[in-house]
Amino acid sequence: MVASAVFLVLYNHFYFTGTRVGPAGGGGVLVTTLNPLLTFLLISIVRRKLPRGRSLAGLLLGIFGGTILINFWQEGWSAILSSGNQYFVLCAGTWAFLTFISSRINRHMSTLTYSFWLYLLSSVLALFFVDTSQLLSVFDLDMIFWLNLLSVSVGAMAFATTAFFIAASRLGSEKASAFIFTVPLSALIFSMLILNEPLKWNIVFGGSLSIIAVFLINSAKKSS
Repeated sequence: MVASAVFLVLYNHFYFTGTRVGPAGGGGVLVTTLNPLLTFLLISIVRRKLPRGRSLAGLLLGIFGGTILINFWQEGWSAILSSGNQYFVLCAGTWAFLTFISSRINRHMSTLTYSFWLYLLSSVLALFFVDTSQLLSVFDLDMIFWLNLLSVSVGAMAFATTAFFIAASRLGSEKASAFIFTVPLSALIFSMLILNEPLKWNIVFGGSLSIIAVFLINSAKKSS
């Protein structure tokens, strides 16, 4: 439970920091396409089972798609170390560990019980890194801020994350991660409509390759 809380705090820290210093649309695609690939890689390492056939092809294709997403071939290592991409990569890595741990814990307790303790522990841990003098400043902000805060905390975190944990406990962490691919398209659309971010070719192409990669991995698991 403590490990889950640590990874959840790190995930949110990396993600929100990345969206503050980098493009939100690109981060939404990069994180959600890397999540299932890194989860699959983590599980392969834990089980000491090397990927083969379609699984190996999907993993390699996903890594290649990820490098295109962050524009690695044009900018080199600076593509990872700048523009917020490093936070998005770390974000995907922490979510892979959180998904793996949650699927194990949910075998021994209900998802709602797990979610309750996870969010409670995460809140306590986060308080150690918060400037407490600014905690009450949120009450001075306008209604737009509160609508966004509620949509993130209640909608994205409390409801959506709990639903994801339920899927991970019933389907397994590998298959559950594949459903995250409903996110990249909506992330691109909303970033274009609300934030006026341009649609870049590397995000579309790299994201498409990564989606195909996860389909290859899941089809290989079904056939096996």
